[in-house]
Amino acid sequence: MPTTQLSKNVFLQAKRASYLLNISLSQSKHFIAKAFYRCHDYQDLQNKIKCYGINSQVYPFAKVNSSANTELIEYVEKNLVFLVSRLQQYFYPSTNQAIMSNIIWKIFGINRKISRNCLIENTNHIEWSTFSGKSIKNEPVIFCNLLINDCPFIVLATKVVTVDSFPIFNELEKKFLHDRVFHTECIPFIQWRDINEWKNIFVQFFKDYSHCKTFDKNLLQTVLTPNSDGEVWFFQIFRRFFNVLNEEFGINPIRHIQIAGSYYSIIGLPLAPNVLSESSFKKSSTEIYISDDDINNDKCIIELGSNILCIDLFELNDECDYVGESVDYFEGLNKACSPLDWDEKGYLIVNNKRYKAYLRTATESEYLHYFQPGPLLEMYS
Repeated sequence: MPTTQLSKNVFLQAKRASYLLNISLSQSKHFIAKAFYRCHDYQDLQNKIKCYGINSQVYPFAKVNSSANTELIEYVEKNLVFLVSRLQQYFYPSTNQAIMSNIIWKIFGINRKISRNCLIENTNHIEWSTFSGKSIKNEPVIFCNLLINDCPFIVLATKVVTVDSFPIFNELEKKFLHDRVFHTECIPFIQWRDINEWKNIFVQFFKDYSHCKTFDKNLLQTVLTPNSDGEVWFFQIFRRFFNVLNEEFGINPIRHIQIAGSYYSIIGLPLAPNVLSESSFKKSSTEIYISDDDINNDKCIIELGSNILCIDLFELNDECDYVGESVDYFEGLNKACSPLDWDEKGYLIVNNKRYKAYLRTATESEYLHYFQPGPLLEMYS
């Protein structure tokens, strides 16, 4: 591509950024040069364009415009997490990653319409229940039933505690708690106790902060302790499941979703087909149908309100042996959930192919890739 066209593309990117971010054109030029192209300033970027001296990783971005081909769009997709992390360095407090990804597509002049395969449009369409029969607001674990291609699943939603569970704290206090408490844990904190007990612990800590600069996690022991033997048993399964996810996805964190104002982590497991003989299961279940077209990279995406879930699909042969490459991940999930005895014979059939399937909450990068948030950026459409 001629250098004149590259310069024009970069100028238009800066112009769109000026409009989207409500900053002057000179500011947006400087912003694009540093955040997108790792240059000192806009003039440095122009000089490097003329002599094809841009860093090889970011050079393809200069070729992207509203008529970009599939190869360039795929390159942006592949580097979207990198771009988001670069741009977030210039925003305080950090802007939501999903919103930021949409800003990036709009800066490139691309009206990105992500396909979100199977849709459950609102969590109100899901009939959440509790094992005790009590209100879901008072229970740490709730569940719902799904029927996916006539295969029964139970979806377990575990209430967790995040920094966003505490609107009483300001952004600096939330950042401190994230860095010193929540970010250091691989397994989400399950909310076994009332959220006010957690809040009181953190409120007292901030009061004592002047003479106690570090957070003593022993303070959380009372709220982290399950209330019954059943909760201890469930926590062991929950921990094993998330250890497998952490090993599979590494530094790409698993998101939480919101249900009735609280935060949850989700595990979905196939059930034995004989539960379909129970009229109560079919009556309370939500039915979903997926096809080959809905499967991408051995997974299918379900929209759940303003969140997404992933169905990980593991293809089996006629002897029910896994035939894919993610052997450690597949065996890890099987082992983590084996004490439940719920998934022994549950198989998902898609176009005559047999799959073992598990549901989980999406990772950050999956959320960026598949989910397009609604009204927050519609003003720029």
